[in-house]
Amino acid sequence: REFTQLMLEEIGKPLHEGLMGDVGPLLAVCKWLEAHGESELKPRRQPGGGVLTLGQKLWISRVPLGHIAIIATWNYPVHLLGVQLVQALFAGNRVTVKPSEQSPRTQALLFQLAIEAGCPTTHLMWTQPTREAGKTLLEQNTFDHVIFTGSTPVGQAIARSLANTLTPSTLECSGRDSALVLEDADPVLAAKSIWNGVEFNGGQTCM
Repeated sequence: REFTQLMLEEIGKPLHEGLMGDVGPLLAVCKWLEAHGESELKPRRQPGGGVLTLGQKLWISRVPLGHIAIIATWNYPVHLLGVQLVQALFAGNRVTVKPSEQSPRTQALLFQLAIEAGCPTTHLMWTQPTREAGKTLLEQNTFDHVIFTGSTPVGQAIARSLANTLTPSTLECSGRDSALVLEDADPVLAAKSIWNGVEFNGGQTCM
């Protein structure tokens, strides 16, 4: 309730959309990690192939990347940031977050809950929720991976800044979605479905 109320106050997200689009999906990811996360990260034997590898054993081991920077978005302030956080932390990484300037209190609650749940402050840090903080974060620190969700121009600027150090990144940038309606479709149902996609989350949805 506190999450959905904060999203309503900060970005105008209706309470039911905050529950269905943010809190619910994050809880589902947490439950999945609890059930399957450890087995996904365990070392596993890679089958060999061919006579040239006879007598050899190949194992794949997953290790933390190291220090991850997350430049958070506002349109799904709990869902998107929350999933990125729990996945990075579960895999043993340290994370520094630049919260969105449009949903700072909502995302501050995520950090508070993580610390209260036992996440050490050495593994979860965050900056001020200002537009300038993201640029400063990347200029004054070196990271092993950078995650950004937001506009294409900002994503391009981040990519340029990371090119000098060849820092890998995951950039989810904004764009336009297409809806294809085939000749045999029910036009009324198609129109309702497309309108629902346009209206959900005020159209600020990356799918």
